[in-house]
Amino acid sequence: MTKILVTGGKGFIGSHLIDALLKQNYEVITYDNTDKKVDYEGWGKVKHIQGDIIDNDSISKVIAKTDYIFHLAAVLGTSETIENVRQAVDLNIIGALNVFDAIKKYRKRGQTITIGGIEWLNPYAITKLTAEKFALMYSKEFDLDIKVVRGFNTYGTRQKYKPVKKAVPNFILNALQNKPLEIYGDGKQILDLVYVGDLVEVILRTMNFQGEITHVIDAGTGVKITVNDLAQTIIKLTNSKSKLSYSPMRSGEPEHSITLGKLETLREIEYTPSTPLEKGLIITIPWYKEYLAKL
Repeated sequence: MTKILVTGGKGFIGSHLIDALLKQNYEVITYDNTDKKVDYEGWGKVKHIQGDIIDNDSISKVIAKTDYIFHLAAVLGTSETIENVRQAVDLNIIGALNVFDAIKKYRKRGQTITIGGIEWLNPYAITKLTAEKFALMYSKEFDLDIKVVRGFNTYGTRQKYKPVKKAVPNFILNALQNKPLEIYGDGKQILDLVYVGDLVEVILRTMNFQGEITHVIDAGTGVKITVNDLAQTIIKLTNSKSKLSYSPMRSGEPEHSITLGKLETLREIEYTPSTPLEKGLIITIPWYKEYLAKL
């Protein structure tokens, strides 16, 4: 049975990826620096290893015993990383290099998942872009199969609303409580919102594609929506009485950003994320209702 390692597998995207891998009968191992318990359906078969990707010997030994590696472990946050530059560099660059070095040493296949908004001037974007470029370099110079997938504004169940503030979970939770929806800047920033199930499909198709892909794959829809329109859509779908409130822009984020995937990068895998935003939100909102009920 094929053994697959998911670094950061207990996180939002990683957990959905593992759900899909289990359905396809892969043997799955998570590697996380947290000891938190997870009880998602079917996860009794998952092997959990607590470790840090900064620990080169530890991650290398795990990779040696697996067939394919999905690298998702990272320090997240746009404004949140501004005061933690070195931590972002250690985890997102040095940690990624530890993964890539082990893939090189043991001649494994792998994939690293990065982010949209990669050109922004904050430690998160800078370090993830650096890791992207190293992944492509390792593939080219050492004849490896390490592909790069950018997950754009991904949303769905299990996404945390703190400590890193993400628009969709925060908007939904506030709307369900009829609280103001806080928007940074004028709300005209353009997003490319991707349902997590679509991102997972891109990731899996990328794994299964055996040919060479020398560019970054944008897991985006190519559909534009502003932050204001996202907020209004969530208010409508939750039947909320919430209003919009505006705050100054956060550090590390440009005022009128445009985050939009390039669909031509998906050509080789023959799939484009296409879940309509309202459909994805209708799937997602009940999870946050249950979450609120447990608080």
